[in-house]
Amino acid sequence: MLAQVSIEFITLVMLLFIIFSFVICYNLEYFRDINERKIFYEAQIVAEDIAKEIDIAARIGDGYTRSFYLQSKILGNIDYEIIYAPYTVRVRWNDKYVEAKTSVKEIAGEIKKGKNVIRNIGGSVYVN
Repeated sequence: MLAQVSIEFITLVMLLFIIFSFVICYNLEYFRDINERKIFYEAQIVAEDIAKEIDIAARIGDGYTRSFYLQSKILGNIDYEIIYAPYTVRVRWNDKYVEAKTSVKEIAGEIKKGKNVIRNIGGSVYVN
């Protein structure tokens, strides 16, 4: 009788452990997905902020100067790079990227993390 109770108890503990393992695995995937969405969202904000600064400089015209700051890492720990192509600002990290459209075909200079100074000189947009 005592052996049967022990076997039933061990079976119940194992069943609970298996259920607990499935719940943990499911939640881990869920939290990874949430974190990935946060990274995409923050990267999109960075790309759109850069595109907005470029568009404002182009629209206001000659003589426009403004400083803006870009965070050094996304969510405090994800390194990224900024790539400017005609009419497009791309923020890339790891093997992923987001893009924001701009109305400007070319800019002179390079957009960097940290402090940036954007200018419109003679109708051309210059960064740093």
